[in-house]
Order: sequence, then C-alpha cells, then structure tokens
Amino acid sequence: MSTKVLPDLANTGYQNFANSIIQAVNGKLILNFQEFIYEIENAQGEFLEITTLEGQTIILHPEECKAASTRIMENYHIYQLSQT
Repeated sequence: MSTKVLPDLANTGYQNFANSIIQAVNGKLILNFQEFIYEIENAQGEFLEITTLEGQTIILHPEECKAASTRIMENYHIYQLSQT
C-alpha cells in the first residue's frame, strides 16, 4: 500500500516517507487499505509502529494520531476517512 503524508504536528519528520509502501503495522502484515485502517484504529499500547517495504520504521503515538485526525481532516478538506 503506497502512502501520502499530510503534514501535521503529529507526523512531523515523516514527510520523506511519502510514496513509501507500508508492509506492516505493529508487526502485522498489511495487504490492503482496509487492514491498514483496522490496525491503526485498533492499536493497543503506547506506540504505533509502521514498517515500510524498504525496512524503514515510523513510530507514532496512537492517542496523538486520534487527536490529530479532526485537525488534519479540517486542514485538508477531508470529509470522510474511509468507506466501509
């Protein structure tokens, strides 16, 4: 799954990961966008570890990500996060 990074305080420093391919979230292989969203929304623990196909690691705080969602949606005029 290819990525885009919408700049925000919650993901500062990760803009160079745009167009990276996500391989795993917290060690679980990701096959599609629905799995990615599920793993992000149901993350347990203090950190969220996202691994790219190139072997790079992105570490985020799940609670900060949840708090940033509304702000990012407003800043980038996103009206719905996903379709289920």
